[in-house]
Amino acid sequence: MDKLNIFFKIKKSNFSLAVLLLAFCMLGLVFLYLVGNAQLEETFPPLQFFADSNTYIKTFRGEDDNGAIIRVDGNYLGPLLVLNVFQGNNYLILLFNVCVFAVSVIEIARKLKLNSLHLGIFLLLSPLTVSSLLAVNKEIFLFPFLALALNAYLRKSLFFALIAFCFCLLVRWQLGIFYMVLMLIIRWRHMISSRVKLLLAMLVVISVVYLAVQPIIEPILLYVQLSNENYEDGGSGLFERVLEIQNSGFYFLIFPLKAFHLLFGMGFKVDKILNPAELYNDLFVAGHCAVTFMIFLILFLKRKISINSDLLFVAVIFLVFFCVTPIFAPRYLYFVFVLGVLELLGAPANLAELQTRRRSR
Repeated sequence: MDKLNIFFKIKKSNFSLAVLLLAFCMLGLVFLYLVGNAQLEETFPPLQFFADSNTYIKTFRGEDDNGAIIRVDGNYLGPLLVLNVFQGNNYLILLFNVCVFAVSVIEIARKLKLNSLHLGIFLLLSPLTVSSLLAVNKEIFLFPFLALALNAYLRKSLFFALIAFCFCLLVRWQLGIFYMVLMLIIRWRHMISSRVKLLLAMLVVISVVYLAVQPIIEPILLYVQLSNENYEDGGSGLFERVLEIQNSGFYFLIFPLKAFHLLFGMGFKVDKILNPAELYNDLFVAGHCAVTFMIFLILFLKRKISINSDLLFVAVIFLVFFCVTPIFAPRYLYFVFVLGVLELLGAPANLAELQTRRRSR
């Protein structure tokens, strides 16, 4: 009887999520028709609702030659694949994004024994989630990656791991490196005496590697320096100071500060969120940072922030890899927000328990 009740609860939550996303689709299609398409075509430039969608569309049409689709400073593989499949049709791309989101959320919720409707609602609290559903982008592939990575871990399946890795390449090549390291950590987890020591060792290694590759990424560093100098809003200058320390080989020292700044910093600019001058940065990105801060503040108040939680441990590993970027891009850390939401909604601290339950059925 209990199993039957659980079955009907899952079906009800999945149906409710489908209804919610159907309503989102209808509103999204209207939005594209009235405003979004014009912005994507750059015929309505004062408002920017998307990050790099315009650039992907230009590249797809041959109007902007960006060279290789996977480079050190960029990755166009996922967006261009979607644009080619749907021939640049923004309406079909929106429907595709929502379907990918829905299927992934349902699968993630099923694996972690969570309510899919609640998970969908919490994810949609972030303006970046809304933006990623409306137009072609890379972040949408994070959801199937997570669903596949969970399947790979819980089933101990190399097949699912390989597919998950392929989805990494549709997002960013750095995500692929992160996932490979994560799989090695899982493979050798019985040899790890302390998660804290492991993280410290990773920070030191990445600090040394970053120092060694600086000559290779010199064009990126020069571009970042020029962007910081030309930044009209000024800013506090904290990111520039932190980057100087990192460039000297001390990333391991400034990592906590840089991670906090990238994750939450823009969320404290309440005046800009309420009265945005640049819609995407001041409302979508800063609003996302504010929501992320609230999620982790609640976790802190509930005393649920612990390195012993598997999902939060993965989140910190992700931060170690992605906070090393010299570019100020809080949206690169969107995956941490997703993991925080899963933790808040009650995902098991020890995912190995789900493996045990699976074997006992």
